[in-house]
Amino acid sequence: MSDIDKPKIREQLLARRRSLSSEDRQRFSATIQRSLCDQLDRYGIRHALIYRAMNDEVDTGMVFDGDPALAIYAPHTPHAEHMEWLRIGPQSTWARGRFGVMEPQAGEPWMPDARPMALICPMTGFDRRGNRLGMGQGCFDRWLGVHRHHVDLLVGLAYACQEWPALPVEDHDIPLQLILTEREVIACPTS
Repeated sequence: MSDIDKPKIREQLLARRRSLSSEDRQRFSATIQRSLCDQLDRYGIRHALIYRAMNDEVDTGMVFDGDPALAIYAPHTPHAEHMEWLRIGPQSTWARGRFGVMEPQAGEPWMPDARPMALICPMTGFDRRGNRLGMGQGCFDRWLGVHRHHVDLLVGLAYACQEWPALPVEDHDIPLQLILTEREVIACPTS
């Protein structure tokens, strides 16, 4: 498959996600978030870089309000080519960023020595090899291209309906280690 297929695949997967009822999204998100907390604990993660969900993405609010021993960082995108992660807490202030996502307005920046660390990625679609299809902006891909060696656990959150048999892959794409859906924890092959 070529890169030209990505917009068509993205459109189909977004339609699948949008077709879920709000009740199902809420119920599935709660299951996925509990699974995420279990996996973070299982892997001994102390620092989590995680997004604030938008629209019909898997909700992440439970994680933000969860384990006080877990240092949580959320993305801040001052411009399209740069994403940084700021530590959040109860006093954090939020505003819509350049992509319409709620972002912290201030906070201690994540540093590479903050370990063990997990990066939790949103996605439009996934396959069982750990490949992820995002919204096409490339923010997570660019950040991972620089910082992958600092990430101890790379996790994607999605509804089961977002699975695709085999996504198109480019040389710079970095596969996920785990994908969490409301049905299962998918351990992706590492090669």
